Amino acid sequence: MNQVGLVVIRPDGTVALPKAVLRQIHLGSGSKLAIYAEGDSIILKRVIEPGQKEWRELAAKGRKFAKKHQIKREDVLSDD
Repeated sequence: MNQVGLVVIRPDGTVALPKAVLRQIHLGSGSKLAIYAEGDSIILKRVIEPGQKEWRELAAKGRKFAKKHQIKREDVLSDD
């Protein structure tokens, strides 16, 4: 079920999100959100950072791609 709530901006600029909303999208203390402003709307999006396993898999795919396309380290890290 979608949750709708009203929040108030505190003097220090912080906003507390309703617990029901936090539970619905599995957020807790330390969770990260991306924030976008569009017109008179603010959009918050949960950010899930990849773990070490995902980074290793991504790096392996990158190495495989580079090898297949004959891309060398200096091609990627050049100053120009």
